[in-house]
Amino acid sequence: MNELTDAILVVLIFVLIAWTPTFFVIVRQKKAKVVELLGKFYTIKRAGLGLKPPFPFGSVVGEISLQIQELAVDISAKTSDNSFIEMPVKVQYKVIEEKVQEAFYELDNPRQQIKSYIFNIIRSKASDKTLDELYKSKNDFEDSIKETLEEKFNHYGYEVVNVLVDEPQPSEEIVNAYNRVLTAQKLKEAMQNEAEAEKIKVVKEAEAQAESKELQGIGIANQRKAIIAGFQESIDDMKKIEGINTTDVLSLILLTQYFDTLKDVAQSESNTIMLPNSPSGFTDISEQIRNAVISGNLVKEKS
Repeated sequence: MNELTDAILVVLIFVLIAWTPTFFVIVRQKKAKVVELLGKFYTIKRAGLGLKPPFPFGSVVGEISLQIQELAVDISAKTSDNSFIEMPVKVQYKVIEEKVQEAFYELDNPRQQIKSYIFNIIRSKASDKTLDELYKSKNDFEDSIKETLEEKFNHYGYEVVNVLVDEPQPSEEIVNAYNRVLTAQKLKEAMQNEAEAEKIKVVKEAEAQAESKELQGIGIANQRKAIIAGFQESIDDMKKIEGINTTDVLSLILLTQYFDTLKDVAQSESNTIMLPNSPSGFTDISEQIRNAVISGNLVKEKS
């Protein structure tokens, strides 16, 4: 009998030793464990060592992280101008420490449910905007997503810490189309700049020519004034010579000017022919040309 009692006592001691750890629960930092008693919520255990109902009456049914978590999704959407884009969105959220029970029991798959709301918000707002407007609406998207998620999920024990919306990524076809448009615009701007530069060049050349003509006119006017003064002086000097009248003086001066003109024409590089401007002058020229041709023919016959 004593041996049986001793055996039972030993068994009870071993059972007690094995059963004792089930009275305790150890929780890591930034974690929370959910304890149930007979299948019903009992308590939440925070970081450290805690007591709980022993097995099989009480059990730890789950652990929840209290750290900030990040959910990253790429959402396909269609804009109002029929452009298809990918909108990268990152949502940073965490479980509210005072609402661990709600966060554990109310939502079956919180990440997927948060993602569903993000999809709905992005697609709804993107459909009302053009592709160009999307690039300017990043803050609007962030505020809208955060406001909606906080309103829906705060009741379930989740706090939205931050929402980050990156620039929309258009499809390859849209990118190629925009590149072609940009190239065309750059070429157009280059052509406009070249045309403007050519216009400025032509205007400057015209201004320079006008200024040159003006200066040339001033020079010619001064030259003619000097010539007239010289004529006046020459006429006055020649009048002092006996036997020469004013008509003879003018004829002599005009003849001098004629020979000076011939000299200037001969020295220039231009192909200039001076022809008399009177009918008799043209007759004299024709006669000279005819005589020159006849003389040339006679020379050929003799040779």
